[in-house]
Amino acid sequence: MKSSVLKVENLSKAFASPILKNISFELYKGETVALVGANGAGKSTLLKCLMGLIYPQEGNILFFEKEGPASSLTRERIGFLPELVGFWPEMTPYDILSLCFQKKISKEKIKKTLEEVGLAHRIHGRVGEFSKGMTQRLGLACLLLKNPSFLILDEPMTGLDFKAQEWLRQFLHDWRDKDRTLLISTHSLRDVEYLADRVVVLDQGNLIRIGKKEDILPELYKSREQVS
Repeated sequence: MKSSVLKVENLSKAFASPILKNISFELYKGETVALVGANGAGKSTLLKCLMGLIYPQEGNILFFEKEGPASSLTRERIGFLPELVGFWPEMTPYDILSLCFQKKISKEKIKKTLEEVGLAHRIHGRVGEFSKGMTQRLGLACLLLKNPSFLILDEPMTGLDFKAQEWLRQFLHDWRDKDRTLLISTHSLRDVEYLADRVVVLDQGNLIRIGKKEDILPELYKSREQVS
């Protein structure tokens, strides 16, 4: 049997009006699911609910078959990268990674983590001088420091140039190939094609389609051509 990593049941969230409407889906260990939809579809709101940053009016969220979003076990095993990542500009990657956890982190572990994301040469560089792509790499380094088994990324390609996007896709492709789980919110069909096993499609707060990449990707390309 497949091991459930995330189960969402009948999730609904409203602010002035409904944002998410009765959303249900499940992720399994070792798979990548792409969350796709236009701006305003509810993708970021859904991810914030999953991380316990906001609370739904209805529904259940279960990680690893028994843990809620606020569970310490959930927080230990999951890394979340929001769409906009920001750091104090005067700090260095070494400073930031040193402060990621309450317990002391060795300089060797910090350097190894920065090597993993291609930032070891800027370990003492001023973050205010970093490009968007470098800042994104630093955000990933903060997540990787705790060795998560499940990453949740909200529009990670936003604002990156082509080279930075290609690096990040390859990094995520290699990372998830070690039987890890990835949930990525994206506008990019290239992300879906290169990374995803299954696709969840949201439209105005409704889950309108869920299935294998091979079944859904042709429909997404066709829809994009009709819009353009």
